[in-house]
Amino acid sequence: MTAVKRPAAGTLAANVCNFFAANRDECLTEEDIAIKFDFEISDIAKELRLPVRQKLLAMMKAGKRGVEYSAGEALAQAVPRRAIPKPPAGGGARNMPKIDIKKLRVEHGVPTQSNAGRGTSRYDYLFEMLTKPDQSIELPIEFQETVNSAARKYSAKHPPINLRARKASPTTCRLFRIA
Repeated sequence: MTAVKRPAAGTLAANVCNFFAANRDECLTEEDIAIKFDFEISDIAKELRLPVRQKLLAMMKAGKRGVEYSAGEALAQAVPRRAIPKPPAGGGARNMPKIDIKKLRVEHGVPTQSNAGRGTSRYDYLFEMLTKPDQSIELPIEFQETVNSAARKYSAKHPPINLRARKASPTTCRLFRIA
């Protein structure tokens, strides 16, 4: 028997195999996979064809729900349980709450607050939402330090732009475009 080749990291096949390696008793429909891994439902069967052939994944008809995938016979050999990374323990930027970008509002004319923190992270997509000076976005206070640090770095790389995050209330901060 030839050794089963693991799917390339970062591909849908690798992500699905890693999911089933950690959750061997689970089953996912194509619709579940599309939602969970943010992938086009029409491309899933093509992307998972090789892992199914290699028996990393098992595929079965699920009646009206279409096709359902689960862990295959060879999955334990190719992706052992210990290969699945554990989530980081404790705090840190990785454990911060998720932001729904679509719910953020750009505001104009909110007074700038004083600086109250430092941190590290990258929020370029957020900074690009602020297209004019004197605009701001309100964020949860947990983001103040990381956003402010990232804003300073972004401002240094984009000289005409000057961004800062300041505390607005005990529970919120604001990201300001100053120039």
